[in-house]
Amino acid sequence: MRNQHSSPVFLINLGSDYPLLHALEGNQMTLDNIDLLAPTDHIIMNHQGTTTLKNLDIHSNETTSEALFEGGNIIIEGNVKVKP
Repeated sequence: MRNQHSSPVFLINLGSDYPLLHALEGNQMTLDNIDLLAPTDHIIMNHQGTTTLKNLDIHSNETTSEALFEGGNIIIEGNVKVKP
C-alpha cells in the first residue's frame, strides 16, 4: 500500500485481540508513506512473511506496544518513526 497524496493516510487498529497488520507465510506486505495508529498493544504480526516499512510513522498510546515477528523478514527503508 503506497500513499501517493500529500496528505497522510491513517490505518487504525480499534480491536485489542488482533494485530493491525498480519503478514502470512510466503506473503509480502509493503507500507509506504502511511501513518499507523495503534491504541492497543497489537501493531504488526509477521508470521513467516516479509514486511517492508518505508517512510511511515507509527503512533501508539501503549507503552507495551509491540510488533510480533515469528520468522520471516522486516525491511525498513527511508524514515520510519515510532511516536508516543
